[in-house]
Amino acid sequence: MEEQEIIEKVEILPNNFSENDSIYISQENIEHLILFSKENKTILELLITPFLICENSGLKYELHYYEISTEINENDTEIIGFPLGNKLSKEITNNISPKLFVRREDYPAFEKFLIQYFNAMKNMEFADDKQAMDLLEQGANLFYEVL
Repeated sequence: MEEQEIIEKVEILPNNFSENDSIYISQENIEHLILFSKENKTILELLITPFLICENSGLKYELHYYEISTEINENDTEIIGFPLGNKLSKEITNNISPKLFVRREDYPAFEKFLIQYFNAMKNMEFADDKQAMDLLEQGANLFYEVL
């Protein structure tokens, strides 16, 4: 299965949120990205940006500092962390890494990277982000845009 086919297969699942030409994958559906890619051991080059979305009002907030990307690399697999001395909250820097360079043959590293990320995101409190906290109080849910 091709990369775009896998993403589209996840995007058509129920409980996602769509607006204009964008589809935001729900927390319960995002792990299907791993399941569908696992069927063929397909490593996907992705940019995953999380959003808090109030489905009733349509209010949407991009959690830019929580986004990750994966890129196929001919060299060794490498997880890239945040630069030292950055001003991001410890909740971000202690729980996620922003980038994975992965060898095409190293599907286990790709899968592990995504599993750790999605598990960390489930437990995020966004306590250092006032706008995120306001949206959570309004009943916002976590969604992901996958490009």
